[in-house]
Amino acid sequence: MQIDTGVLMARYFARYKDSTPSVRTMVERQLHNMQESYDSLLQTALQIEARLADSLVKFQQYEDTLESIWNGLDTFEQALLNTETDAPTNLQQAQQQLEIARVTISVNSVIGLSVSSCGCNEGGGVQKVVAYP
Repeated sequence: MQIDTGVLMARYFARYKDSTPSVRTMVERQLHNMQESYDSLLQTALQIEARLADSLVKFQQYEDTLESIWNGLDTFEQALLNTETDAPTNLQQAQQQLEIARVTISVNSVIGLSVSSCGCNEGGGVQKVVAYP
């Protein structure tokens, strides 16, 4: 966007042309400086807007990852609540507890990958999730 300098210059020139002959040069220089300042501010604003858009995308990915993690934890919690925590009394119970342990390891691996992929460890957030079968 260009600042409309024509109207501004015409006013100043008409008012000061007789009393200060160098007014035209001075006004043109000031208007040029103003235009450069405006262009610089506009460029900075566009850069900030682009960074904010990138940050928004990353934050949405972070929220999606956390939502996925919470859903997995809710499912895992239900599985834990539905199983017995006592020592197994037969082979079938031992196999069920072994399967729960495998799921626990799998869930923790997925959570670890999700957390590292969204960069949660870099800026705080979720650090480590430990599940106890």
